[in-house]
Amino acid sequence: MRFRLRTLLIVLAIGPMMPALGCGKSRPTPVLPEAQSAALDHGQHFELLSLEPMARDVDDGDRFHNWKILGKAVIDDEGRETLVAALKKGVAEGGPVASCFEPRHGIHVEHQGHTYDFVICFKCLWGEAYVDGAAVNGAIPVSRSPQPTFDDALRGAGVPLPTPSKAQ
Repeated sequence: MRFRLRTLLIVLAIGPMMPALGCGKSRPTPVLPEAQSAALDHGQHFELLSLEPMARDVDDGDRFHNWKILGKAVIDDEGRETLVAALKKGVAEGGPVASCFEPRHGIHVEHQGHTYDFVICFKCLWGEAYVDGAAVNGAIPVSRSPQPTFDDALRGAGVPLPTPSKAQ
């Protein structure tokens, strides 16, 4: 009993100092790499895509990094600002990613002679980035918060939405 009380008192005394000792450090806020961020902010021909994740690797029409394209919309500057702000907020909020990948959204943009593509799965909480067709940077963590903004933009452009997921 005496040992437990002494241990509890030590933990209570040291606990508040733990962040200063290096324990409890917060993780850095995730951000998109500078070139990708610049392309999203300033690129030309910004397209938002609706993808069908359940038709992977089936040869039945247009593809975006092997995902079936249900439709796409060219987004104006005002719409782009809204989408990019939502995406960057979602990346900053991103955390652990799931092992699945069932993307329902994509972005294609051209900037300074390069193409930048983003394939995004709000269900699995991550996305992939491509520059000139080659995958870069590994998984990009993203929260679910941008999904309503992306879906509203697609609906507003008359683009069909993908099959809903049970977790969405």
